Amino acid sequence: MAVHQGRCCAVHQLSAVIASLTFSIANKSLSAGMEVAMNGFTNILYFADGELSMTPALQRAIRLAYHNQATLTLMDVADRLSPNGSLKNRLKLDINEIVQRFHQQSLSDLISGVSQLKHPIGVKVASGWGFIEVIREVMRGSYDLLIKSARYGCHQGLSSSDMHLLRKCPCPVWIDRAEAATPYRRILVAVDPNSEHQDDCADRALELGSWVAGDDGSRLVLVHAWELPGESMMRSGLLEFENHQLESLLAEARLKQELAIHGLLERHQLTPAEVDVQLRKGPPAEVIHDVSEELSADLVVMGTVGRTGIPGFIIGNTAEDVLQSSGCSVLAVKPSGFVSPVEPE
Repeated sequence: MAVHQGRCCAVHQLSAVIASLTFSIANKSLSAGMEVAMNGFTNILYFADGELSMTPALQRAIRLAYHNQATLTLMDVADRLSPNGSLKNRLKLDINEIVQRFHQQSLSDLISGVSQLKHPIGVKVASGWGFIEVIREVMRGSYDLLIKSARYGCHQGLSSSDMHLLRKCPCPVWIDRAEAATPYRRILVAVDPNSEHQDDCADRALELGSWVAGDDGSRLVLVHAWELPGESMMRSGLLEFENHQLESLLAEARLKQELAIHGLLERHQLTPAEVDVQLRKGPPAEVIHDVSEELSADLVVMGTVGRTGIPGFIIGNTAEDVLQSSGCSVLAVKPSGFVSPVEPE
């Protein structure tokens, strides 16, 4: 009886999600600047990560599949169990097979009431290390988005498994925090259009951020932090720099960033009227965190690594600092040509 009630509840939730989609699409009008080059997602993988219930992340995955007429697959990874001899003898089936069947049935029950999507929702269950099996499935299935609920580790930072996915998964990874608004109200895109280590991450991040903002009807915020290399030494008196010389260098450095941001917006046919540009001086992790807090951002879109393999948003571990300290959902992108360190099966 409890199982039946749970299933009915899940079906009711899904019906409400689908009903809201029709209304939102019928009433949505996107400005020309928000009509980005990308056509959205076509092949989405939702990773349950042990959450066998209707999470906000799963609801978002269903909405994305509906809006994009995309293929959606639900996946979970069960731990490999090693039962002792006496238990193994009592069981007619392998215990790992029993666990996998349970996960398979639980995921199937969650989406049993969904019939409005263009493609049937797939269900896959693997066993082993969670993030490794998920990344292998992403590579096998050529998915263009991985979405999951946030899992927390020490000090309320993201779990090590989530961080592995953000660093190593070849497709964009969307970590959804349950407390974020639905739909998102403010989307923050963090870019560094000048960085030699970011390759095309700035363009990919803005492209995705623009598309999600258009899809959710959100306010789009573009943030870029800049610094003048060697400024502290110039101010220390060790170098013979006059104040007017330093101010001139600062003005020149800021102008360079403004031109780079202008070029980025121009490439995506976005105007300052459509994007709130936050160009601030300071360390990137601090600036991104401060802007996110000030504007109560619901989603941060950013690059995580460059093709060179150097981690970070600009240099060092800035991306990881932002991902761990941010209180909002995260959509992380890799540059084109990124190769995951996880070996295929």
